[in-house]
Amino acid sequence: MPHGLLIAGWCFDPEEQIEDVVAIDYSLADPVLSDQWLLTSGSEKIFGAEREGKHVSVFVGRKDGAPACQAVTLRLGLKNGGAVFVSPALFARDLSTQRAAALSVLAKQGRNARALFDHVYHPALAPLQQTLLERQEVLDILDFGRRSSRKASLLIPLYRDLSFMRSQLMAFARDAELAQSAEIIFVVDDPPLADRVAALIEGAAFVYDLDLRVVTLKQNGGYAQANNIAASIAEGETLVLMNSDVVPDKAGWLDLLRDKLEPMPAYSAVGPKLLYADGSIQHVGMRFKRFSDGLWRNFHDWKGFARYFPPTLVERRVDALTGACLVIRKSDFLAVGGFSTDYIGGDFEDSDLCLSLTARGGEMVCVPRAELFHFERQSIGAEGPSERPESVYNRLLHTHRWNDVLETLGADA
Repeated sequence: MPHGLLIAGWCFDPEEQIEDVVAIDYSLADPVLSDQWLLTSGSEKIFGAEREGKHVSVFVGRKDGAPACQAVTLRLGLKNGGAVFVSPALFARDLSTQRAAALSVLAKQGRNARALFDHVYHPALAPLQQTLLERQEVLDILDFGRRSSRKASLLIPLYRDLSFMRSQLMAFARDAELAQSAEIIFVVDDPPLADRVAALIEGAAFVYDLDLRVVTLKQNGGYAQANNIAASIAEGETLVLMNSDVVPDKAGWLDLLRDKLEPMPAYSAVGPKLLYADGSIQHVGMRFKRFSDGLWRNFHDWKGFARYFPPTLVERRVDALTGACLVIRKSDFLAVGGFSTDYIGGDFEDSDLCLSLTARGGEMVCVPRAELFHFERQSIGAEGPSERPESVYNRLLHTHRWNDVLETLGADA
């Protein structure tokens, strides 16, 4: 990587003959890998049979300003005074490919992942993520339809799946107050979709009396960056952070949420009840629970329960709200820096935002009278979040960042 060398693999040394391992790479700050690597037990298919060996993970930073070597050789010093030289295979120089490869290896580490995250994968991946984000550009901003008063701004990133755009637009159009007061900003975070989205929105502007805008980005930068860019362009005092697969059940939901937010303290946010297609509950607030691996996870209270299950009809304070539909003052969103772009590809940005707001004295409130349908994870696909390498990394980062706060809050109770 531009900022260092990441090596992951296995070591089979049944007679413990290896004394030290040195990377022959002039650019590294400390080339003695055996002083820094983390070894964990595990079996691998080595020499045609399943054998017990050691999984190896190490990241070494480069000297300031030193360019990366084009090839790396490892010198394995042996106890008998000899040496073995090994040349690991290098991944492509493309940074996105490097990031994907590193995430994939981390996701396979299981219960070893937390120690490896702190010492290997976070220092390796964090600068890489930042470099990729810095390459982002806004290619175009197009306005369609009638201009509203723009008191509120709906921010909707688009990635892969456009199936629900027409349903969203129809639901927005039948809400007269929303049409009069809100701009709807679609952020194309998937460049191959840009022409399709522009054509669809331009056609919709002839049919629906809405204030529609399309922001096209140069590359896919992820959920957090797409929302942050949209927020910087938005003119509304109130932001509605909304997924592309969320469709209002009926008119008036935005007024309910704005009316609730208005008297609340600074750095507060509100969210609606979200429903699955069959009418069961997807979201009425989130809380945190630590698993046996030591990592914190987000839980949706009463997920799957009936729509009118009595406890879900009561407005209440919650630990966190989902970013699938969250209403917040623009000034507060910008004051905390928006969504953290340290997370990769979506997951945990919303709970991270809520914890940042709460740390500044804000409150998170679910308003169940406002109901919307959420056709969950349509852009990601059927694969569950826990299986995605990005989600494993994000869960580790979330625990790394908020562990002490969550323990203090007693969120594990």
